[in-house]
Amino acid sequence: MPYVGKFVLVSDKEIEIDELLPLYYTRQIAENTFGFAKSSLNLLPLRVHSVETLRGYAFLSYLALLLSVELQLNLKGLCSLQDALAAGHNQ
Repeated sequence: MPYVGKFVLVSDKEIEIDELLPLYYTRQIAENTFGFAKSSLNLLPLRVHSVETLRGYAFLSYLALLLSVELQLNLKGLCSLQDALAAGHNQ
């Protein structure tokens, strides 16, 4: 353990020691998911005025991400997702 490094989580709430690592990994998963979605789906910066709007935007973005991944898997070897969407647009 002394060789794996250290990390610090700053919070305004008291957190039990056994909850720290799961919270850290949850944050990391969320950041990776949004990073992938931003790069793959060209998401715009969020400028929302309510939590409901943020949740709706995140939900629709997540659905678009799932659809994108599924389409890429189905198109493997045939064409790129971008080519397939361009062909669909021309129809």
